Amino acid sequence: FWALGFHQGSLQYNKTADLIDTVEGYLKNGYMFDTIWTDIMYMFNYIDFTVDPIRFSEAKAYIVATLQHGNRHVVSILNSGISLFPTDKGLDWYKFGNENDVFIKSTKFPLEKDG
Repeated sequence: FWALGFHQGSLQYNKTADLIDTVEGYLKNGYMFDTIWTDIMYMFNYIDFTVDPIRFSEAKAYIVATLQHGNRHVVSILNSGISLFPTDKGLDWYKFGNENDVFIKSTKFPLEKDG
């Protein structure tokens, strides 16, 4: 159901406080609201599967305490490209993807290699 509900997203969410202000504004004014989308600004150095430990340090606690408790959801957008640079924890998603042959290599036959 919630996927068909009322969604809010913006490129302006640069820290947890921005998400909180938006959600609290919706709730305070009685607007219908099911899901908030966070764009790539939540990432650490725009690396997929990471969260900026400074700007979004309180995001997880807020999501669990407020959004999930209110039966609301968060969708975090991922980049379609994988960074060549390791994460702050030393995870190298590009190397991992190559070693495990997980990347799409063809738009015509995504499960096959076409050169």
